[in-house]
Amino acid sequence: STIVPFATIPKELPESTPFIDSEMAQPISTAYQIIHVSTTTPLSATNSYPNLEEILTGLYLLVSTFMLLKFLVNIREIFAQKSQQNTIKYHGALLILVPGINSTYTFLNRIYLNKEAYLKDQIQPEILVHELAHLRQRHSLDIVFVELLKIVFWVNPIMNFYRKAIQLNHEFLADDAVLRDF
Repeated sequence: STIVPFATIPKELPESTPFIDSEMAQPISTAYQIIHVSTTTPLSATNSYPNLEEILTGLYLLVSTFMLLKFLVNIREIFAQKSQQNTIKYHGALLILVPGINSTYTFLNRIYLNKEAYLKDQIQPEILVHELAHLRQRHSLDIVFVELLKIVFWVNPIMNFYRKAIQLNHEFLADDAVLRDF
């Protein structure tokens, strides 16, 4: 469905069609030319205002560009946290200790934790197993893919429901891994 708008359909019939008599094709061709010329010729050559299609296309591209820039800034901020903070290797993952964050989260092969809570040994092992499950099941790749889809299909309100359903499913899968380990 995303490729269909880019498909081209020829407007004119080929010169030789075996099922149309040439005498019958002449009036059809003339009528097509009259209709085609009358519908494609602008009513006024002085009208320089953008039409509705141009306005909507511009709005779509503007919002999509804004969402893409916001996405890229968020990714940059996540990677900036890694370079600025303490890093610890843990079961094939990197624990990134960040001061002042409220919740633990995973992105690619990194688990971001509150530095003070980790140093005071206040992080429960279940949380680390939960985040390792996100990491091993590559949930962050799904989230990145859905976010990119959301940038392209932001006009579709169903995309938010898909995103929330995928995130909820990720949480269930990670919780299941915790229940199996403990």
